Amino acid sequence: MADAPPSPLGIPVDSIAWPVALAVVVALLSGGNTLLNGFAYDDFAIVKYNPAVWVPNRGAEIWTTDYWAHTRGYDANRDLLYRPLTVFTFRLNNMAGGDNPTGYHAVNVLLHALVAALVVVLATCVGCGQQARALAGVLFAAMPIHTEAVANVVGRAELLAAFFALAALTLVWRATRATGALAALWYALSGVCVLAALLSKESGIAAVVLVPLFAFVAQWPAGRGRRVLMATMVVLAALVPYLVLRYHALGGQLLQTTVPSRITNVMVDATAAERFWGTWQLFGMYITKTVWPQDLCMDYSFQAVRLAASPTNLHVAIGVLSVAALVVVIVLAWRSGQQLLALTGAAVVLSYLPVSNTLFLIKTLFAERVWYLPSVFLAVVAGAVIVRWLRTPRRQRVGHWVMLVIVLAGLARCWERNADWRSNWCLFRSAYRVHPTSVPVMYCYGSWLAGIGNPLGLELLERSVQIAPGLFDAQWALGRAYADQGDDERALRALKAAVMQQPHHPQAPRLLKEVSARVAEARRADLVQLRQRYAQSGALPDLLAWIDALLDTGQAGDALSALAAEEERFGDHAAYHHTRAVILMVNGRRDEAVESYRRSIALDGGQPEVLVELASALMDRRRPGDVSEAEELINRAFRLNPDNPQTLIARAELSTIQGRRTEAIDIYRRLIERLPPGELRTTLETRLEILEHDY
Repeated sequence: MADAPPSPLGIPVDSIAWPVALAVVVALLSGGNTLLNGFAYDDFAIVKYNPAVWVPNRGAEIWTTDYWAHTRGYDANRDLLYRPLTVFTFRLNNMAGGDNPTGYHAVNVLLHALVAALVVVLATCVGCGQQARALAGVLFAAMPIHTEAVANVVGRAELLAAFFALAALTLVWRATRATGALAALWYALSGVCVLAALLSKESGIAAVVLVPLFAFVAQWPAGRGRRVLMATMVVLAALVPYLVLRYHALGGQLLQTTVPSRITNVMVDATAAERFWGTWQLFGMYITKTVWPQDLCMDYSFQAVRLAASPTNLHVAIGVLSVAALVVVIVLAWRSGQQLLALTGAAVVLSYLPVSNTLFLIKTLFAERVWYLPSVFLAVVAGAVIVRWLRTPRRQRVGHWVMLVIVLAGLARCWERNADWRSNWCLFRSAYRVHPTSVPVMYCYGSWLAGIGNPLGLELLERSVQIAPGLFDAQWALGRAYADQGDDERALRALKAAVMQQPHHPQAPRLLKEVSARVAEARRADLVQLRQRYAQSGALPDLLAWIDALLDTGQAGDALSALAAEEERFGDHAAYHHTRAVILMVNGRRDEAVESYRRSIALDGGQPEVLVELASALMDRRRPGDVSEAEELINRAFRLNPDNPQTLIARAELSTIQGRRTEAIDIYRRLIERLPPGELRTTLETRLEILEHDY
């Protein structure tokens, strides 16, 4: 497929000078207009408003806390990530130019150019000729699918991880072609780069596997076992301190322990068929968006991607054919003596596996940025294969022009897509155009529209809440929108749901308190009357009526205090513990609420509503054994009252979780036919629409 590297001890500069220069120029051009962009999306949370980035004397905590540590006070379910080197570069940016986004974007573009240069170097190391290595670098630099990693400032994690992973592979290749102290130096530097890749982003774990593999297949007449041993030792020397640092920063754990939400990853509740074919489908989507990047979007979560359940899906077919093509390239390269090129083909899949949702589920189903490192190896393989195919003069005449058109078209699409990342407004508008049914897109775009008084904003926010009532961001955005419009009753409803999910959020409880004070003032007479009635009667029903009124006006804390004061009198009543469970749920104390529900059921197990509420809390929590307990509770409630709407809704939700979508659809259809027009029916119609779309 190509000529072998000209020197066993290094790479002559004159053999890679112009391919590297060309790749760098194309990379700089592809990201050039990002210098006009501001911050967008996660840039605000991770860069602009992250104390570890801009507060003096807080730089050390970058290395001892997790990526989202500044949100830990209110988001217990935050994604546990450890990327200190990336955050450290943000701090350096801030020290150099404050929060001016131009400097951050400039660093990203330069990193992209450096990675493109290393793609050329890697192509040289694995045996590609001059034309193939140049083509690999240019194709990689001009891929529009990379715009999310380059134009989004926080995409720097991908750029750094790829840069250090490629540097590690290049250095271990040099080490296998050196002897003595020089070889040891190259191995040691390779290990340092592996550690840097891991500290940049979790995807750097690919280097841990690839470095020993590159040492194993490197073309050197003797000493293969020693090379592999050395490479393995330096990888372990990098991995051990990384795991220690990560374990400490993540509070005594190495991996995420909470179950991902179906809203962010639809594979959570997927059937076995959907999990299997969906894996091929996602790979096919990455390949498709690499070669035909017409529709690029910031979000591919709930309702944006419909998982395939059979091999008839187009992206499944593309995924299967792409892997088959890679296997053919790997076999042919190996047989022709180009083992490193064969390994590069395998590296496409190996580097993709950690984010593929194949080995384990992560919080992201699909994201363009995670394809950055796998596309490095894909570009090298593509460069080698295309140049091999263009070996005849006739094909070369046509092929060179075709490649030029492809690169220019890629650059044009990069500039167009980079402009979408200019601001949140541009980004959300673009995302809504591509994925108008996605819940995150709806609440992001809806928030912007509501902020400028567009009625479509509230419509989108209401719909996002109907689809995902347990999503904090949607409830919080809707509550703010209604509060801004002066609709305190509706704002109160949304804000109560938001605070229930994140009770320690820095802004939501404060706004809830303001809104509830206004609502309580409007209902002051009713509250006083209910409190006096209980004071006179001392009866549990009157106490609970007063407590419910406090809850209705958003005074969950006062309600819990008032209830706790009467525990000695009513602690042996099921209704007391049921009300306490409801208040605890509203206060975001779900685990305590579960125990109160269980206490209520132990005292009186004949209340279907209580059984269903506990089942819903368990299905939301999803700890081991929770879903099976929820199923038992729902079956008990159904035996008590098979016509109760809440019981039927819970059965439908359980069926969805367990993959019985047709059963859930049938339940919703029959229930909707029985319900009168109203909010509940509208919500169920939305859920039915989603299920039918997914099915």
